[in-house]
Amino acid sequence: MIRIQVVVFIVAILFSCSAFEKPEPRDYSEWIKFEEKVSNLKTAKAISEYMLQNLRYTSRKKGERAESQKHGYSWKRPADTFVDKYGFCYDLSAFSLYALLKNGYSEARLMFACWGDWGNKSSTGHFVTFFKEDNKYYVINNGKYQGPFNSLDQIEKVAAGGRNIKHTRTFRFDKIPFGIRYSDMEYFCSD
Repeated sequence: MIRIQVVVFIVAILFSCSAFEKPEPRDYSEWIKFEEKVSNLKTAKAISEYMLQNLRYTSRKKGERAESQKHGYSWKRPADTFVDKYGFCYDLSAFSLYALLKNGYSEARLMFACWGDWGNKSSTGHFVTFFKEDNKYYVINNGKYQGPFNSLDQIEKVAAGGRNIKHTRTFRFDKIPFGIRYSDMEYFCSD
């Protein structure tokens, strides 16, 4: 019994010392499936294809928004998005960022673009994942692979969907505030 506790303790320490935080699974067997799947998505295009075929933006028709509303539209961990098979732009971006990092895209980041008056409309900001390859920038936008782009300014325009940008912010994976409610994301719109 003590030996099992020691092994569990050592495994916990090893997971806490990784280069980026592992998603906390709701169910261990699902987490194993998630890790296996993500490890096999070796390229950004493979990640995009997987997302377009298996993950979707949260739908009203399937009751997903009602389910998300129960939790304040909280930012899910990538493993939970994998299990649920849906998410908002912030959930899908975190999934693609995790998959990119897991497969060698060490400089990949999230970008958030904000426009309009936060909270008065439901669509006043958007998250995308961006990375650099062969001196060009690329984006995964709700699963869609886009690029090449020459500058971060071009990525900001993609994230804002052509709207006038009020503010942008970039995130590393280890700085994502998982669990934050959508209503509390307003602070991303300022420095």
